[in-house]
Amino acid sequence: MRDQILDLILKHPKHYAKLIKRHQHLLSWVTMNSLVQNDHLPTMIYSAVHQESNICKNGKTKKFTRFSTGFSGCGPASTCACTRENIAANVSATKQNYTEARNSTINRRREETMLIKYGHKFNSQRGDIKHIWTQPKIPLIVHEKLTDQEWLSREYNQNQRSLTEIADELGVYYSTVGDYCQRLGFAIRPSSLRSLVEIKIADYVKSLGFEISTSDRSIIAPKEIDILVPGKNFAIEVNGLRWHSYNPAAGSKEKRTAHSEKTQQASAQGIALMHITDWEWQNQTEIIQSMIKSRLGLNQKIAGRKCQIQEVGKQEEREFLTANHLQGAVASSRCFGLYHQNMLMMLISLGRSRFKRDADYEVLRMCTRLGYTVVGGVSKLAKHLRQELPGSTVVSYCDLSKSQGTSYIKAGFSYVNSTGPGYFWTDGTQPISRYKCQKKNLPKWLPTYDAALSEAVNMFAAGYRRYWDCGNAVMILHT
Repeated sequence: MRDQILDLILKHPKHYAKLIKRHQHLLSWVTMNSLVQNDHLPTMIYSAVHQESNICKNGKTKKFTRFSTGFSGCGPASTCACTRENIAANVSATKQNYTEARNSTINRRREETMLIKYGHKFNSQRGDIKHIWTQPKIPLIVHEKLTDQEWLSREYNQNQRSLTEIADELGVYYSTVGDYCQRLGFAIRPSSLRSLVEIKIADYVKSLGFEISTSDRSIIAPKEIDILVPGKNFAIEVNGLRWHSYNPAAGSKEKRTAHSEKTQQASAQGIALMHITDWEWQNQTEIIQSMIKSRLGLNQKIAGRKCQIQEVGKQEEREFLTANHLQGAVASSRCFGLYHQNMLMMLISLGRSRFKRDADYEVLRMCTRLGYTVVGGVSKLAKHLRQELPGSTVVSYCDLSKSQGTSYIKAGFSYVNSTGPGYFWTDGTQPISRYKCQKKNLPKWLPTYDAALSEAVNMFAAGYRRYWDCGNAVMILHT
């Protein structure tokens, strides 16, 4: 298919998109293989052929000009770090080509200019600007509080506030508060190192009216559960991308099964454990809150039998998934939805099975409108699949970091096995697409790429970290 599309583009460079749109098989292939998040067909074609996403590693959308040039920059240097990195890499590459004599000439001219303008060869010798780098890098009002021993001792030692809580009030990172506490000789309490995200999630669960236990070691001792809701046999593990991902520079062994083992051990004690990353809470707060409320039985309930089922249009599907699914929208071949009073409440989207050859379809996305739970919704959708796709096999991969897949079993899916932990890459602040990090795609964006090295070695060498999840439960529905 790919070669056929490339040949078509070569022969008809001005009209290839229209021709592909009229060709059902080519259009279907493009839809299934595109990695972009829009419906602009030329962009989708380019992405499918080259397996390149239009989202940069910092979450910005890259511009598409034409097929011959592909994606261009993702924004000015002031708005996206990718552009700054590319500029820095280009400048560095240019400087590496300079001879020693050229560098000496540049340095001599710079020193001469500095002497003429300021009377000194280097900025560090200038008394008129010395105050700039001797000032603290945090706001002066914050610096004054952190250097006020009486105030900091009252807040940290007497009021027993955590480093994170103090940092949140002052608008700085909690390690900054810890540094000032250590300078004043305060003993750092282990419990005060709870992340701000963990505290906020705990506060959110308490705001829903539930008693909770934090840093609990009574369930799977000696391991700790971040947030436990005993009355619901439900727990939350808050995973900071930086602290829960592997960096070989740290010198420790990579623990690929740490998250999945904790989930299994909690399950053995009757506790359903949900893993939430700090990035998810900070960037997809409403979706995470709705998932928590659903697990606690607080979402508004609608009976599936009161919903009408019908095929969902592409635009409505994309908008619904963008607003309600953690992974956002994805191109699909079929999509069915449950409507209540003409409002889409739940959908399931299908595509060609990517990993299991003996399956006809794969469930690409399934989610419910935020704040709602459709009781019996999965069963109603599964029943419709049996009617709509008789004699087919439908496979679904249930994310064990978020769910145990009980609704699938109730709907008639059969549990096959678990895939084991999967991974994604991160810079410590946000996840990076697995597709983008495949070795074949690394030369397109990784300045330090070395073809002789593996994906992992290339990524680790560039300073990226690997985060392991809990894997997926493989579920099969025979229609």
